[in-house]
Amino acid sequence: MTDTGTTILVTGATGFVGHRVVHHLRDHPARPRLRLLTHRTDVPECCAAQSETVRGSVTDPVVLRAACTGVRTVLHLASAITEDAVTAQAVNATGTASLVTAARHSGVRRIVRLGTAAVYGLGPHR
Repeated sequence: MTDTGTTILVTGATGFVGHRVVHHLRDHPARPRLRLLTHRTDVPECCAAQSETVRGSVTDPVVLRAACTGVRTVLHLASAITEDAVTAQAVNATGTASLVTAARHSGVRRIVRLGTAAVYGLGPHR
């Protein structure tokens, strides 16, 4: 993986919000280098050519350490929206904590985390 101070790691890059963020960053005039962490879905060709893809899960600390190497900013957009409490805990809580640990270890300067009320099940949410 390349070591650059302008690399942005995007977790959940192929998800509902993540793919829109990736398209926006890809077209941004600053042209940051993108590293996309994907779990199950392939990155669309239009984005794959302009980014580096890491296949893995936020539940895997080894993948997270490698993904964070050389990264300046992490946009943590991955989450598990499920009624399975074990999976939700593993991804949303433990996975996020593991990502923060890996980012700190790698010298990441910024982490932006997107949350969603959907992790609490069907609404209405107030």
